[in-house]
Amino acid sequence: ILLSACCRCLFVAKSEVEGWTLFGQGAKLYQHIFVERRRAHSMMETRNAVVERLESGHNVCIFLEGTSSGGIEVLPFRSSFIQPAIDAGAPVVPVAVTWSARSPKIDVSEDVAYWKDHVFFPHLFRHLGLRGIRANVVFCDPVDSAGANRKELAEVVRGRVVEAWKGGK
Repeated sequence: ILLSACCRCLFVAKSEVEGWTLFGQGAKLYQHIFVERRRAHSMMETRNAVVERLESGHNVCIFLEGTSSGGIEVLPFRSSFIQPAIDAGAPVVPVAVTWSARSPKIDVSEDVAYWKDHVFFPHLFRHLGLRGIRANVVFCDPVDSAGANRKELAEVVRGRVVEAWKGGK
């Protein structure tokens, strides 16, 4: 939701999101891309959908960590997720997001971050009830992907995210 407020983009999300009330319907309507992580062939379908959207001029947001965390560190990036940008010749824009809370009673890694066994709607409603939460979003300079090696590109992009993430804390 935060990144959608910052820029127009399509998201790649786990297929379970497609079934979420309102969010799933809205995501399908706006042509977000869903990946079935348990189905091997789904990665190729997702890659094709991302390339198609990029070549059509859309911005596509992919969380290269491939999972959620409490936000206390930047996890390793999955280089396979960056391959569609290379295939489409699209630049990659590293983005870092940090969260903080004014109140010491709010544990950002538990109360703000959506991960572990959190259930979406109860988490969302709890989050919406919090006060004094601050988000810092840093958009780094684009990185050219043309002809790049995906593992090297993923490391360059992760390095920029880590640098911006540390600066935003």
